[in-house]
Amino acid sequence: MNTYHESSPHLKAVLDVGQRMKMVRQSALMLESTGLRIDAVVGCGVSGIVFGTSLADRLQLPIVIVRKRDESAHSKNDVEGPDAITACHPHITRKQCLFVDDLMASGHTFEHTRKKLVQRYPDWKIMGILLYHDVMLFQARDAAREQGIYLMTPEKGIVYSPPPLT
Repeated sequence: MNTYHESSPHLKAVLDVGQRMKMVRQSALMLESTGLRIDAVVGCGVSGIVFGTSLADRLQLPIVIVRKRDESAHSKNDVEGPDAITACHPHITRKQCLFVDDLMASGHTFEHTRKKLVQRYPDWKIMGILLYHDVMLFQARDAAREQGIYLMTPEKGIVYSPPPLT
């Protein structure tokens, strides 16, 4: 007999189309305000892929999926998307993406995603982190500073902006 477990609050928010689309609208407007130009949205895990796909659709961008550690799938690939993007969108030359996730507690998912993406596709780079549920941003702020990339949330807006290139 299967036991039902209550979904976490962030997963509930992402699965509820009204809440998800509100977060997507806020995120798209915020992203546009940064002037940050991205070519794809990258998501990892269930809620990251659900939210990331909705945001990518809103921005009319492709989605890149990075599988979490020990995640089984029909494909043997850890990263899905860049080959199809290159084939279908040859005009994309910058190969810059936005990493979306619910929260960043330890930074392991971000680091795993970044490493897997760059390991398989060295010319792709994560230019920003968008956390759609995080309320404690200490770890995320440190990761953004270390990588020199944007950090933003739908509720708090742009939390960290990298210094301008000189």
